[in-house]
Amino acid sequence: MIAGLAVQIALIFLVMIKATIKLRYSLSLAATLPVLVFIVLKILETSAWKVEKLQIPFYGLILIGVVFSLTSQKPIIDERHRVEGIIQNAKDQAVNQLAKRMNMEEEDIVVVNAYAVPLKCAGLLQGSNWTGNFEAELLNICPNQHAVWDTIVDLNTAVPVKNISDIEWDMVIWPGNGSNLPEYLNAVGAVNVPRSWHVEYSKWFFIRPEFAEK
Repeated sequence: MIAGLAVQIALIFLVMIKATIKLRYSLSLAATLPVLVFIVLKILETSAWKVEKLQIPFYGLILIGVVFSLTSQKPIIDERHRVEGIIQNAKDQAVNQLAKRMNMEEEDIVVVNAYAVPLKCAGLLQGSNWTGNFEAELLNICPNQHAVWDTIVDLNTAVPVKNISDIEWDMVIWPGNGSNLPEYLNAVGAVNVPRSWHVEYSKWFFIRPEFAEK
């Protein structure tokens, strides 16, 4: 088991050299390392080596590492939670203003979420697209919403990804990350929602130019 887990961890590290920010790889590593450590400790308990005196400092280091990790991550988590709340409110306000100008119901506004948009529906839709499940359920939870994978990489999603040019969208939410969306948005003349709408993070929200004039 130790040999197998060591090989698996080595393979994960090899992948992470090229994809360090991919959460699925770091989570795989985080799930594998504790198992390896516990198996090693269990073997040492039954071995002839006298390692009892080393175990207490080792456990102490683990506890210190956990405390340090939690305290260092808390401000990051709090900031992420704050931004998620702001973006959700901003999205609701932008959709509300656009619906009024188009004389439509808010549920009828077609919204396209780019990659890494910190909204619930964006994550659910991209997860469903990746696995090929829950499409019917998400139609009720996130009506008239789409999620596109606009990163400049080839993906092996279970369901073919819709191209934004094939969607009759009313609003695009793009957080300004590395993407191939700016070229498309510039080509169709998309503009940010007007400042008069008083939408926070307005630079994330794009609409067609004719909508801004209404």
